[in-house]
Amino acid sequence: MSPEKGTPSRMGPLPRQGRWVAGGALASLAIVMLGFANPALAIAERPLPAGPVPVGTAGGDKCHEGKGSDRPDRPEDGPGVMGFGADHHDKGDCKGKPGPAGPAGPAGATGATGAPGATGATGLDGATGATGATGLDGATGATGDTGPTGATGAAGATGIAGATGVAGATGATGATETTGATGATGATGTTGATGTTGATGATGATGAVGPAGPCVDSSTSWDEAEVKYKAVLTPDGTAWAGVYDFNADNRPEPGVQPAYTWYDLSSQSTTYPADPCSISIVETSNRINVEVVTTGGQVWETACDVDRGEPDLLVCPPTRVWTAALPQPGSVLLTQGAPLRPGVSAPPKPDKGPSKLDMHP
Repeated sequence: MSPEKGTPSRMGPLPRQGRWVAGGALASLAIVMLGFANPALAIAERPLPAGPVPVGTAGGDKCHEGKGSDRPDRPEDGPGVMGFGADHHDKGDCKGKPGPAGPAGPAGATGATGAPGATGATGLDGATGATGATGLDGATGATGDTGPTGATGAAGATGIAGATGVAGATGATGATETTGATGATGATGTTGATGTTGATGATGATGAVGPAGPCVDSSTSWDEAEVKYKAVLTPDGTAWAGVYDFNADNRPEPGVQPAYTWYDLSSQSTTYPADPCSISIVETSNRINVEVVTTGGQVWETACDVDRGEPDLLVCPPTRVWTAALPQPGSVLLTQGAPLRPGVSAPPKPDKGPSKLDMHP
C-alpha cells in the first residue's frame, strides 16, 4: 500500500515521517556494512537517487499489499514504510530489497534552545586601520547655555594717570524741581537711658567784668499815720515821687485800697544827672526832698511842696531843677569836729512844722 493511503498517525505527520526517515537511514547503514564485507554487493546495491520510483523498478508491492491495514493498533509501523514492520509481517521469502530513500520530510519543529555555551577566549586585537580622510566640517551646532560666571580675577595694576582733559563746556542749568511735600513727623522714640554723670571739669578762668546793670532803688518817708511818701528809681533811670494818702477817695474800684499819685521828677528836667544809681526821699515842714546818687558817687537833689488835702498832693515846678550837693562827698575833709561816738546824745531833732494831724481839730 502506498504511504499516502495508510492510516494517519495519531501524533500527526511528523512522528510517522520521522520513523520513515529513521528506517531509511538504517537501511543505508546496512548497505554500507555489506559493502565493507562484499564490495561488489555494495556497488550493486547502492541506493538509488531520491525521487519518485516507478512501480516496476521497486519490484512491486506484493509482499506488503494489504499488510498493516489490519493493524490499526500499531500506527507507528506506518503502512508501506520500507524497512519498518517487515519484522512483524513478512516472514520467509517475502523480504525484498530496500526501496530507495523517500523524499525529505518537512522540517521538524524547532527544538528548545540549548543552554548558552561558555564564553570563548578574547581574540587578539586586530591591527589598527589606516586613518581615514578628514571629513567635511559639520554644520555649526546651536549655541549652548551660558556657563556660570567665572571667579573674579585679581585686580590689575593701576595704570598711569592720563593727561587731564580739556574742561568741557558748562552745561545748561537744569530745571528746578519742585519741592516735595513734607513727610509726616515720625513717632517720638522712647527716651534713652540717662548716661552717667561726667567728671567735673576744671574751673575756668575768671571772665572779664561785664557792663554795669541798671540801677533800681526805692525809699519811703512815713512820719505820719495818714500819709506816706515814696521815691523810686526805675531801670531806665527815671526818678519818681509818690504820695499815698490812706484817707483819699481815689481807689481804683470800691473795696480796694487808695492809689498812689506819682510824679515824674526827671523827664522835664535839664539838670538831671545821666547816671543815677540810688534814690532817697524825706518829708519835712510840708516839703519833700528827693536825692539821687550817681554811679560816680555824686549827690543830686530836688524838692516839691506838699499840698494838704484829701488826698495830699505834690506841687512841683514845671521844669524840675536838680542841684548838685556842694561840696560833693570826699572832696573836703571834715573840719568841724569828729563824728559822734556810740553813747553820745544826738542833737535835738529839728521841727518839721505842723503835721496833718495838727491841722484837724
